[in-house]
Amino acid sequence: MGTSATVQGLEGYRAKLRRLSEASVKHISAALEKNGDELSAMRRRLVNKDAGDLEASIGWEWATGKGRAGLKGDMRLAIKATAGSPSAYYASWQEFGPYGTPYFFPAYRALKKTMQSRLARAYGKAAREAAGGVR
Repeated sequence: MGTSATVQGLEGYRAKLRRLSEASVKHISAALEKNGDELSAMRRRLVNKDAGDLEASIGWEWATGKGRAGLKGDMRLAIKATAGSPSAYYASWQEFGPYGTPYFFPAYRALKKTMQSRLARAYGKAAREAAGGVR
């Protein structure tokens, strides 16, 4: 009636998955940092120089998951782009206003493929390292 099966190598597989998690955090976080730096630099180049303090307020930070519904996964592996400060309260007006000069989405669209490719390479590198075949 009932049959049972044992899986050979299950503990080795679980150990490999743990190694993948450790390796992925290292490689993916490095790729995310580079993406954040590159995106922030391009946004600073595109922002209207007459905008005052806005250029200095552009940057990125590690996401905490607070205030964003539906954000799932490891929060060590998420960044968010920031712009605006108390002295640069007009950041969204500059991006979306009728007389503004967009600086965020043009930079994002220009770098989207590059950033996605960098993350894909980081995922692959982490998987190869966890499997024991680092190139």
